[in-house]
Amino acid sequence: MRILKFEIKKMLRNKTSMVALGFLVLLMLGLCIGYISSSRYVLEDGSKIKGIGAVSRMREAKSQWNGPLTEEVVAAVIQENNAIYADSAFMGDDGWLTEEGYSRQQGYYDIRKLINDTYRTSFSDYDYFTINRLSPEDAGDFYNRRTQIFDEWLGREEVCQQFSEEKRAYIREHALAVSTPYDYEYADGWVKVKEMNVTLLFAAVIVVCIILASDFAIECQTRADAIYLSTRWGKRKGNQMKIAAGFFLATVIYWSIMLAGDGILLLVYGTSGGNVPIQMEFWKCLYSLTHREAWILVLLMGYVGCMIMSGLTMLMSSRFKTAFGAIILSFLMIMVPAIAQQSVMEPFWQTLLSLFPHGAVMSYDYLTSYTLYQIGSKVYSPYLVIPLVHIPITLLTIPITYMSFRKYKV
Repeated sequence: MRILKFEIKKMLRNKTSMVALGFLVLLMLGLCIGYISSSRYVLEDGSKIKGIGAVSRMREAKSQWNGPLTEEVVAAVIQENNAIYADSAFMGDDGWLTEEGYSRQQGYYDIRKLINDTYRTSFSDYDYFTINRLSPEDAGDFYNRRTQIFDEWLGREEVCQQFSEEKRAYIREHALAVSTPYDYEYADGWVKVKEMNVTLLFAAVIVVCIILASDFAIECQTRADAIYLSTRWGKRKGNQMKIAAGFFLATVIYWSIMLAGDGILLLVYGTSGGNVPIQMEFWKCLYSLTHREAWILVLLMGYVGCMIMSGLTMLMSSRFKTAFGAIILSFLMIMVPAIAQQSVMEPFWQTLLSLFPHGAVMSYDYLTSYTLYQIGSKVYSPYLVIPLVHIPITLLTIPITYMSFRKYKV
């Protein structure tokens, strides 16, 4: 245990590590402050309030619509929306609502967006004013519309060319498996933490790599490698503790920064709405998840990505005499495939590149995309395949790293 603590202190006392960790904490606080301060609420006279006060007002406005999202509720939203747009006092010259008009709409804005999604003319089209062309009688077809839109899209020629028959069947089965009617509840807190985690999670993994890059290289940088590797305990027990310290430190940093950042936002925005289906936010989402389940899933996937990058970074640290080389290669290993995946258009290469470490770190994207893997006639989700690929590779880095530095010659 003493050796473990000593190895952890060595990595944390490194100047580069302290700067990186300080940057991560400041980034987390900055993101939290930014998300809270950017919140706004429009009062009935058109004036605006921002920050925590706006969050409280918005929670109160949206909570008035809490409950099962039945066809009667959808009809009530359509009717209220039509009444606002029919009042010339709330209309601007550009055809958009004035701030006074928007103030009366913001309470049901989430449901309004869902209605626009549901009554779109086709899968790829979205019109902000779709709800304005509806009448309360149209609400009777609310939940059937999603099935109709998906069936129309899955039957298109270009979709048939992009996805195999098995993948199309998988998409239809899972996308339409959401239980209805939806339970609506104010859920801004869960929406905000998932948005923030796109940036915070990526930054946490990069900082972990920077800190772990010195795990083995520090012995060479301080010229202590001759002494360290000349002893039996240095080659054996010392190497084991270095690897254990690396994974332990990565785990503590990752979960501390993610839970601290998310905890701050949830404290301000509230934790209500955790059981709301994610389709309220992402209408095209393939998975039957609640906001809370999606949040947990993204964090767990991010941790898988953090672990594989930790293992690979320590492996590179054991192979190089400077931490700089390990940092650069770690950065390239996560950034190059991520950029390449965004650049290529061929589905095969996009799917293949998603198996690289960034695929787990950026798993938030899979909530809004249809990245799927097929083996024979079986189709699998990235939330299953990526951990099955990354976890064995992470475990494999442990003996390779251990033997690599043990055989290292000064």
